[in-house]
Amino acid sequence: MKPVCIILLISLYVFAGKSALTAVYEAMGIDPMPGILHRTPALRQENYSRVRRRNDSTLSGWFSTTSLRSIHPQSYFEAARFLEPLLDSARAQTQLSTPPLYKESPLGGKGVVLGVVDVGFDYTHPAFRDTTGQLRILAAWDQQSTEGPTPSPWEYGSEYRGEREIRAAKHDSQRESSHGTHVAAIMGGSLVKGAESYQGVAPEGGFVFVTTDFSEVGIVDAVEYIFAEAERLNLPAVVNLSLGSSFGPHDGTSFVDRMHKKYNGPGRIIVSAAGNSGHHRRFVQGRVKEDTPFKTVTPLPWRSKYVDFWIEEGANIEVTPSLYTMDGVRKHTLKPFTPGIPYADTLVSGDDTLQIFGGYEKENPFNQKMNYLFLLRNNESSLYTRYYFGVTITGAAGSIMGWNAYYSSFLSLGKEGYQRGDTVHTLIDGGGTSPGALTVGAWVSKDSFINTAGKKQEVNHPERLFDKAHFTSIGPTIDGRNKPEITAPGHGVVSAYNSFNTTHTDSSQVVARIPYESRTYSYGVKSGTSMATPFVSGAAALLLEIDATLSRETILEILYESARRDEYTGPARNASYDSWGAGKIDVAKAIMEAAARKDGSRDEPLLLLDEILWYNNQLFTTSKEIHSVEVYTVKGRRIMKKEVSPRRLLSLAHISPQILFLRFHTTRGTVETRIRVR
Repeated sequence: MKPVCIILLISLYVFAGKSALTAVYEAMGIDPMPGILHRTPALRQENYSRVRRRNDSTLSGWFSTTSLRSIHPQSYFEAARFLEPLLDSARAQTQLSTPPLYKESPLGGKGVVLGVVDVGFDYTHPAFRDTTGQLRILAAWDQQSTEGPTPSPWEYGSEYRGEREIRAAKHDSQRESSHGTHVAAIMGGSLVKGAESYQGVAPEGGFVFVTTDFSEVGIVDAVEYIFAEAERLNLPAVVNLSLGSSFGPHDGTSFVDRMHKKYNGPGRIIVSAAGNSGHHRRFVQGRVKEDTPFKTVTPLPWRSKYVDFWIEEGANIEVTPSLYTMDGVRKHTLKPFTPGIPYADTLVSGDDTLQIFGGYEKENPFNQKMNYLFLLRNNESSLYTRYYFGVTITGAAGSIMGWNAYYSSFLSLGKEGYQRGDTVHTLIDGGGTSPGALTVGAWVSKDSFINTAGKKQEVNHPERLFDKAHFTSIGPTIDGRNKPEITAPGHGVVSAYNSFNTTHTDSSQVVARIPYESRTYSYGVKSGTSMATPFVSGAAALLLEIDATLSRETILEILYESARRDEYTGPARNASYDSWGAGKIDVAKAIMEAAARKDGSRDEPLLLLDEILWYNNQLFTTSKEIHSVEVYTVKGRRIMKKEVSPRRLLSLAHISPQILFLRFHTTRGTVETRIRVR
């Protein structure tokens, strides 16, 4: 057996108040580091970059360790996490066609800003052109680029405005990704010849793309940028965030969650993914007492992961990390955490190296909890096949909650006294847990698709068709809020690919290739709550087209009233509410509900049958049960009779304003109701 040696690296910094993640960054030598500085006077300009003053006492940006050593003793520095796109865990293959009602509806998100914070945007894709070939992209900000002018007042990255600039840029700096293109086209992709089935939900909205650097600071700046653009244009806006982090307090008090709550308001909607952790036991909880320590273990990562513990009402807490063999034998007990000292250990075994960094915070100022945070960095060594990482927490008292920020679980190894993880509370922090965002889960919509080679690709998913996707994360939040609030199709969704991405080597997942302006564009399959989220973002844009003043709370009410519930979701507000939220989104019924609220005519049924929409003096339907309709005045005179087929029924736009009665002849009999022509 190869010899093993433990090298302990300890370094001491005298900072003012700081988060546990700040200590981890210190131990890793990250300089400058992204974060938020609270309760501070002005700093010298040379000690920080990309910094914005958010209010009289708060700065955000990238700070040097030199500047942080000299800040006011009552200041607090909150290092910013790096979030990630959310499609990693599922590669199921299904085809999702846009419901027919969207194609016939008078709504398309016109006059609404569609904000997408992501990476991998293809600015030239026909999904982002209107019917004349003009770009629907109002502005694009690439936070990772240094090639173009910077936007004011953010002063970093590259901003592109206008048809000429955006066309010349072609794509963002992250061309090896298609994530942003795929998400944006679901939210609002245009109707493209040869790819008609993959039209987005709001195909008439105006896009604002932000290629994020994935830091919390960058993501908050991106949301501000999109809402500032909407304010400039005097338009409502929806921001789609298909990204997040699996570590953090999960109680709405992280920096991104606090900012979402701040920016939420009438005509300003943020929609976030729930996360893809529902199939792993990534959450663990328990209590520590004087005679009963808290113990748990988790597999080492192939590359790196965070392991995060938050403790309430803790007294005399001590945390000791250890390494365990695969059969549960403690092999190495590492040095216990020392409060105030950033933690760094290195395990060397032959040619393999494992680095362990740690940070501690006695009391977080936003939730008053104690926080211990570990970063395990394995760098693809074989140690992950031989060891588990474990912690033992001792003390006089304390309620413990932990998260495993990687696609693996907390384990008990069948040992007495060790805590096994659970799938509850696995929502992503920094979006999915936000009080200011609508959070979206995913369900399985179809079980196969035909690729461009004409081959049928079957779905490989453990759940039933139409059931919740196994990967979608589960609530509630730690502070007891029900999330996700709604679900949408997210398993094997077909949408646009980035044509500049040369890493797409699996042609089996491409379902359409479209020649356009001497270039070939593709549509293909991706999975995750990333793909479910833009369905709801697009639907929110349609609702804002009806009423630009709608708030998150009102849209949530509309989605709840209109959501579809079935044998998989169960009835409203049952035990599965933290898996399904209100249920499956039903955009048609949501439109009806919003139109009824806008018109102030809830006593005049707009939901005439299950699938009929009365909007803008026109009747629309997807029902196959209706075969004719008669129109009568209030005096009983019939003024119209029409045989109908599915989709559009008839237009009454040529009739003067008045009350009319409608008589529908259906396969179930005759149904009568009244409408108001406006």
